[in-house]
Amino acid sequence: MPGEREHTMCVLRQFPLRRKLLGYRNYYGVIGNSRMLSAYYYYVIRMLYKWLNRRSQRRSMTWAQFQRRLPGW
Repeated sequence: MPGEREHTMCVLRQFPLRRKLLGYRNYYGVIGNSRMLSAYYYYVIRMLYKWLNRRSQRRSMTWAQFQRRLPGW
């Protein structure tokens, strides 16, 4: 569905989430902390997926579709 894809990308561009994640990684990215940084990143991305799927009573996209739309994140 092209409309959903455009909306998803618009939402991702709207929020400074990517910048915040990069800033978090730069601040807390010390030797030996990569496991926790990965867990934090995964949690944030899962929450974004959950938030985007709250738009209707049915799922607007699957987890696999969502991951395909996040290249470079």
